[in-house]
Formats: sequence, structure tokens, C-alpha cells
Amino acid sequence: MNSMPMKVFLAVTTISLIISLLFFMYSMPCTYQERFDGKCKYDRKNGIHSGKAMYSSTLKRIKEFNKELFVQVPRKFLKEYKNPCWYNNSDHFICLPYFYIVGFPKCGTTDIWDKIIQHPHVVATKFKEYQWWARRYERRGRPPSETMMGGDKYQPSSLDWYTSSIGESTFTTIHDINRDINNDINHDMKHDMKHDMKHDINHDINHDINHDINHDMKHDINHDINHDINHEGHDIHPAIFGDASMTTGWYLPPSWLSDFEIDGELVATTADLIYALTPSAKIIFMLRDPIERLYSGYIFSRRGSQQKSAEDFHNMVEKVVKCLHQCMRVHTTRYCAYHTDICQTTGIIIQ
Repeated sequence: MNSMPMKVFLAVTTISLIISLLFFMYSMPCTYQERFDGKCKYDRKNGIHSGKAMYSSTLKRIKEFNKELFVQVPRKFLKEYKNPCWYNNSDHFICLPYFYIVGFPKCGTTDIWDKIIQHPHVVATKFKEYQWWARRYERRGRPPSETMMGGDKYQPSSLDWYTSSIGESTFTTIHDINRDINNDINHDMKHDMKHDMKHDINHDINHDINHDINHDMKHDINHDINHDINHEGHDIHPAIFGDASMTTGWYLPPSWLSDFEIDGELVATTADLIYALTPSAKIIFMLRDPIERLYSGYIFSRRGSQQKSAEDFHNMVEKVVKCLHQCMRVHTTRYCAYHTDICQTTGIIIQ
């Protein structure tokens, strides 16, 4: 065991292991957060160097092509709300979603939405899906009369259309629920804590301590309790609302692709835009077994039609898969996945 060859073998093995670990750590694909924080050195899959400088240029590009949003949405939001809320120039209280439910057709987004909005602190918006984040680019230039679900006096790609479609009643509910809950909690906590503390003080303070010390201690503790509870109550903000537009997770219109593709590589998606505007947004991504989801989507698309069969489904999927393989011989997987117009002549979504 102490022979020279064994020592050399152990040394070489240890060095090789360390080199392998370092290579693996520095060659893993980058996440968006790692790119933004400058922690990612190399993206092995796409073969591109990534870092804070590169992703900063992407954020700059996002802001350049979405100037109207960054003018209206502040960098900091009201601290007493979980949703990103603020008062606009007209002193109107408005918010953007706290969470997003995204996914693909027939993946259960409606089911989880119906369950989440049953929670007493989740405000159910008028609609489950607004399709605004993913489709606002292609709605540019359209007149207000072409809006889908309200806000007819606003241009459909504008933030005003989105917030007016969510509805003033949603924002009012968020505001009022938080105010009422804060008031109730403050009142209950003050009453209970004062009662408990006074009881403990009276019980624990030695009877030999004079009356003045007893009085001063009670006064100071009561003052601290009031100060702490008021401060803590200010930070309680349980009421939230969300957006369950499944296209937010996968659809990008051709106009977005033309603005955010550099040398055939897509550098930003809707996720980057949401992150740039509201970094604390929560994303719930719904996935399902791809074959089951695809067949369920096929049956749904053929509802009311007699032209559906296992053979028809097989032929359609085979055609799309062949198209995607041809695309990936020329472009990256990411390119083919987001260019949904390339292989979607069959009417089913497979990307």
C-alpha cells in the first residue's frame, strides 16, 4: 500500500477527479439567474460564453423593444403587498400578477387554477387567461375594437389594456383585503400580547420592587409592544392574484422572434420580460406525459368531427416529428421549438 506506484496512482486519480468535477461545474448549462448574477462561465449545450455582461445586453435589448412598459412599471413596488403594486401617475392603485400558471394545452392548467382560487387569500380575476404577455407583440397597431375580453378603449398591446381587463375590482379587493386583515391582526395581537405581558409582569416582578419601577417597566413594555406590532402589521400582505395564460410559457409571435434572434439564436423569451419587470414573480409550470397530452389535444381538436382515429393521430404526429428533425439539422432545438409555424400545419401542438 505504501509503494511508490500506488502513491502515484492515487495522486493521478485524485487530480483527475478534481479536474473532472471542475469541468462539469463550469460546463453546465446556465440558468437565467446565473447569467444575470455573472456566475455562469460557459453554456455547454449552445456553445456560447455567458455572463453578467452578456445577459445585461439582453436586458438592455428587452427594455429597448418594450420601452412603453418600463416607463409605466416602476422599479420598486409597494412593500405591503405581495403582488407588484403601485400608484400610477393618475394616483390609481394597480398591480401585476403575483404568480403565473403556464403550460401546454391539456396539461391541467384549468384544474390547478380552479383549486388555487379557492384559497381565501387568492383573488379570482374575471378571466383565467388574458393571453397578453405572449401575444401583446402581435397586437401592436391594432385598434381598441379588436380587444378580446374588455378594456375596449385601450390599444390591446398596452399595459392599460391588461390592467383594465384584470379589472379595477381585483385591485380594490387586493387593497381592501390587506387593509382589513392588517387591522384585525393588529387589534387581536395588541390585545392578546398586552394581556399576556401584563399578566406575566404582575406575576413575575418581585413584590419588594417599588411601585415606580413596576409602573415604568409596564409602560416601556407596552410602548415596545405597540411599536413592534404596528411595524410588523405593516408587512403583512396575504392577498394575491395571478394569471393562468398557458401561452405565456411557450408562444412567441414572429415579430418577437425577429427582434430577439441574433445569428439564429433566440436570446430572450417572455420569461425574460416578466423577470425584468417583476423579478419576484412566481411561476407554476404544468407538464404532462407528452404522448398522453398530445393524444388528449388531438381528441380535443377533433371534437364534433368524425375524422379521428388512432391511425390518423399516428400519421399527424409522424409528419410533425419528421419536420422537427429536419429543422434541427439546420437550427438549434430552441429555434425549432419556438418557431411553431414551421411544423404546425397539422393543427396539433407538439413542440
